[in-house]
Amino acid sequence: MGLIESYARRAELGLAPDTLEIALSERLIHAAAFQFGLVIEIIIGALEIALLECGDHLEWRHFKLAYAVRSSCADAFNPFVVDDDHRIDTRRSIKREDERRFRHCSPCPCRCRPSREKVRPRWPQGSHGATARRG
Repeated sequence: MGLIESYARRAELGLAPDTLEIALSERLIHAAAFQFGLVIEIIIGALEIALLECGDHLEWRHFKLAYAVRSSCADAFNPFVVDDDHRIDTRRSIKREDERRFRHCSPCPCRCRPSREKVRPRWPQGSHGATARRG
């Protein structure tokens, strides 16, 4: 059982024939820029769309929509839409998503992203990690 099939089964959805193609898995990995966590996020996004549509099958178009929602990219930059998806640099859309997510942070009071300021560790006085010479 594949990863997509496993998640679809947990969501009580069937798989449309187009989701069983190897090409979908390849495009999914490419769309996530070879980052496993993003693969999972896109699968879950596709499942959410299918469930919100009250569908009973997970389809290729759900992955297309999940990527579009996540990356805010036009169809010309969506690896689930274009024929030659390998020409798309999906790392750019991931970077853009991260920037949009953390736009309000600089430095962030909610600590969702570290401040850009240099932070020096505050050691207790006399314990700077080095042993003092006793003499």
